[in-house]
Amino acid sequence: DEARHADPHYLSLPRYWVRAEHVRTAKAKSGLGYYYLAFRDVTSAVVLRTAIFAILPGVAIGHKAPIVVFNDDSFKSLNF
Repeated sequence: DEARHADPHYLSLPRYWVRAEHVRTAKAKSGLGYYYLAFRDVTSAVVLRTAIFAILPGVAIGHKAPIVVFNDDSFKSLNF
């Protein structure tokens, strides 16, 4: 409603919550680090060669934010 949109202190709450201990347990089992490199899996039908990447902190991520996972051998072959 208009009152919520006009209030600069109004905060929307997420629909779904994941317990922090579940995230820590899943990260420990998977061996993922503190930050993730995520990408958008769908861009636009008009733009064929667009990739949108973001660095995310180690939080729960759903299926709409696929992440890129590098192993140690991958890092050795990267050129910066």
